[in-house]
Amino acid sequence: MPELPEVERARKLIDTTLRGYRISAVETWDDPIVYTGGITHAEFAEEIKGRTITGCTRKGKM
Repeated sequence: MPELPEVERARKLIDTTLRGYRISAVETWDDPIVYTGGITHAEFAEEIKGRTITGCTRKGKM
């Protein structure tokens, strides 16, 4: 499990590097732990394709 400073550094890097970019392609795998609540990995991929990244946040170490 990464420590909090490492997670925050990664978040800041993603935020400054990718902010404003448009998602042009998405590759996902079926994972019942990640995709809950009635959405499939394919539906998730289709939903975010074409969106613009507006920032990166975290919750705890996630």
